[in-house]
Amino acid sequence: MDTKVQILLAITLACMVILLPAAEARAAKDCKANIADLISCMPCIRNTNPDPKPTEECCKALEKADLPCLCSSYKNSPELKKLGINTKLAMALPGKCKLTVPKECH
Repeated sequence: MDTKVQILLAITLACMVILLPAAEARAAKDCKANIADLISCMPCIRNTNPDPKPTEECCKALEKADLPCLCSSYKNSPELKKLGINTKLAMALPGKCKLTVPKECH
């Protein structure tokens, strides 16, 4: 991965940790999702120039997570939208990773 991309992802992760309200941070933990692992999904869900295909690391992070929980917690999150995350693209990630797409993601 390009160094500039790694720096951008690290900054984005730091912003997510700082800016996400406590309730949403708890939701990620309750959904068995590790935000540090999910950061590998950022290139696919950003509003500008999203990558069309998720990385293997992103798909592995999603495999470990409780997808119905994540989708219901974040589908309409205004905080994620403020961080430049396209929630529609985020809800499409399970399908792109060839995982069963929960109804909560539709």
